Amino acid sequence: MLQRCPHCSLSYFPESGYYLGAMIINYGVTATLVVLIFLFSLLFPDLTRWTMNTKILLWMAFAIALSLLMMRHSYSFWLALDFWITPRQPKPPAEGRNNSNDGRSRATAIGEQSREMEEQQ
Repeated sequence: MLQRCPHCSLSYFPESGYYLGAMIINYGVTATLVVLIFLFSLLFPDLTRWTMNTKILLWMAFAIALSLLMMRHSYSFWLALDFWITPRQPKPPAEGRNNSNDGRSRATAIGEQSREMEEQQ
């Protein structure tokens, strides 16, 4: 995940533990879906001939996969929810630094700055 927005340079990690709410959302959605699907599966008890251990392993694998698939969405939802409630402004760039390098490496930006200074002299 990027540290800052490439467009406005807003930090995606404003403080330590910022995404704890996203993890809670992810857990809540995963647990709710797993429990609902499990309760629905109880309506058809003889659908498969698997042992109880096999079914439990499959439910665990499904819960882990669903949690991993939902992770980015819950982080994005948490970031959007927080920004909607308390909008933050990006910090202004520090003076003397070239922040308009459009994705180029810092070494490339410094090299171009030194060439421009040589051309001006």
